[in-house]
Amino acid sequence: MKIRSVEAVPLDIEFKKTFSFGSTDRKRSPNVVVRLTTDDGVVGYGEACPMPAFTGETQESVVATVEGRLRDLLVGRDPLQREPIVRDLEKALFGAPFALAAVDVALWDVAGQALGVPVSVVLGGRFRETVAQHGSVGMGTADEMVETALEQTAEGYSVLKLYAGRHALDEDLGRLKAVRNAVGRPLHFGR
Repeated sequence: MKIRSVEAVPLDIEFKKTFSFGSTDRKRSPNVVVRLTTDDGVVGYGEACPMPAFTGETQESVVATVEGRLRDLLVGRDPLQREPIVRDLEKALFGAPFALAAVDVALWDVAGQALGVPVSVVLGGRFRETVAQHGSVGMGTADEMVETALEQTAEGYSVLKLYAGRHALDEDLGRLKAVRNAVGRPLHFGR
């Protein structure tokens, strides 16, 4: 089995409201889906969510990297030889961790599908039957953060990721405390 094609599909996802974290305010998420196709028809998918503020990568740079340098390094290779492929990509992609991660996940996906087993088996075995996902509460006023936290816990999120850091410490702590008081119980992943 060999990799026949590599595609980068840009997505443009609009948010209902601005999501603020770190020094970034996002109104949309310009992600990229990477699709690896083998010569026998197995297709694996990975996703990049580039953050220019963190790595300098953009949707455009991820697409150009995947369909340029990476395509040349991937086409014709055996996708089940993931580790040597990733080592080669690391050398060629210094400073592009989102593009690298998307290809890495697509290689895992191809391996699981080609072997007819879940990726958890390829990774060494399943340790749990379900995996909880966390909700994200962006920076805002205390009332906005409380509203988002309550919406997300009502949707079933058992862990919330809270953002702070743009204001004075006592202001940020006040917002975080307001969310904690509103939620009213420790949140954690179930086992």
